[in-house]
Amino acid sequence: MIEVDEQISPRHRLHYLGLIFFTIIVGLFSRTKYLPFPDFMWVGDLFYGLLLFFMLGFLYPSRSKLALGLAAFTICCLIEFSQLYQADWIVLIRETKLGSLILGHGFLWSDLVAYAGGVLLGIAIEWGDGR
Repeated sequence: MIEVDEQISPRHRLHYLGLIFFTIIVGLFSRTKYLPFPDFMWVGDLFYGLLLFFMLGFLYPSRSKLALGLAAFTICCLIEFSQLYQADWIVLIRETKLGSLILGHGFLWSDLVAYAGGVLLGIAIEWGDGR
C-alpha cells in the first residue's frame, strides 16, 4: 500500500473552469494549422489527458493529485481501448464531429504515452501552483 503524505487544499472551481476552457481551445487549435505546434498527432492527445485531469479536478476539488492523475489516465486508456470496438452504432457516433473528438477513431499505443504526458503536465501545474 502506498501512503502519500499530502496536504490537499481544495481547488477553486472557477479557476479550473477557466483551465478547462483554455485547454479545450488550445487542444482544438492544436489540430489546425493556426498554432505553431509541431505537426505531431500526439499534441492533441496530450491536451486530452490534461483536459481530463482538469475536469476531474473541477468535479472533485478535494481529491489528491495522484488520485486525479490515476483516474484521468484510466479514463483516457479506457477510451483509447474502446477504439478497438468497431460495432456499427459506435462507428456512426465516431463519424460525428463531437463523437470523433471524444471517442477518437483508431487505437494507437503512442496515444497512451501522450495521455500520460498530459496528466503529468496537469500534476506539474498543480505542484507549481502550490497544491
